[in-house]
Amino acid sequence: MYKNIFKNLIAIVIGVFIFFIIGEIYFRFINPQDNMEFVGDKKLYWIAKPNQKSRILMGNGSHWSPLTTVNSMGLRGDEITIKPNEKRILFLGDSFTFGEGVGDDETTPSWFLKILNKNNINGYRIINGGMRGWGVFQMQRLLYNNFNKFDPNIVVLIYKESDELRQPFKTDLEVEQYLKKHRFQRQIRKISKFVTWIYRKIVVIKLQRQHKGAENYISEADALEREKLISTDIIRLHSINEFCKKNNTYFLLVGWLEGNQSEMFKKKLEEISEIDNIPLLLTGDSLFPKKYSTNDLKIVNDGHPTALAHKINAQMIFDKIKQLNWFDETSFTKGN
Repeated sequence: MYKNIFKNLIAIVIGVFIFFIIGEIYFRFINPQDNMEFVGDKKLYWIAKPNQKSRILMGNGSHWSPLTTVNSMGLRGDEITIKPNEKRILFLGDSFTFGEGVGDDETTPSWFLKILNKNNINGYRIINGGMRGWGVFQMQRLLYNNFNKFDPNIVVLIYKESDELRQPFKTDLEVEQYLKKHRFQRQIRKISKFVTWIYRKIVVIKLQRQHKGAENYISEADALEREKLISTDIIRLHSINEFCKKNNTYFLLVGWLEGNQSEMFKKKLEEISEIDNIPLLLTGDSLFPKKYSTNDLKIVNDGHPTALAHKINAQMIFDKIKQLNWFDETSFTKGN
């Protein structure tokens, strides 16, 4: 009896071993997945791993994004080299700004640069400071921590409806636990591609059951609570505006409307725009030209903006900045 049990255990162990060997071969050689990697950060929580060309699994795993370039700062795009006498525009935001699901030359910041060139407005460096899953507090921290490096003339912050659900952890212990999981995942990644794939699947399923995109997200919030969360972000936006004014930098707030809380979201942004005199641009599918359908503007089975939606958004931002006369050379050069 014990002999048979022992044989069965040996067979199970061998079967599991073979299963993992086959899985490892598959993910390393037959179907290598250049899935985008992220690293933990005490202040930002996460940022893309520097110096990578990778893809993002879209639409609940139905397809891959185009190849995505990440520079040495962990931000999307080519290397950021600050040159004297150039003008810099820093875009802040979440995955809509980052450009999840579109090519490097199809993000809102990339289209914005093309529009500048088309209009013979030269001498600009456009920095894509968007990151998938970020809330306003992370955008604020990126700006403050890197302001001297970027030294932007204009900051464009794209605040998407539902970003208010992305809030900081309440305690340092929660932050450390989150970073510990990040370190654990990096160790797994060094050991096995297959085990990494399994681990990611487990994490995704867990977050989906909790209705979260990341562990710091607030999963359930009624209209009243969301209004309070937006008010919390409004305080951060006020601080960003004051910070920009102090540093002789223009600040444009872009509100991306979508979902069933649009009117309340819009009202809150209009209030801070009027009180703090912050230029505000409202954008989003409902404000894009009516001739375009949802399939024209959103990636199928995913919801992120298409290249066309990014192009329209960039044009609206360009028109707004032009209307504000921020392209006027005499008022735009910092230090004057």
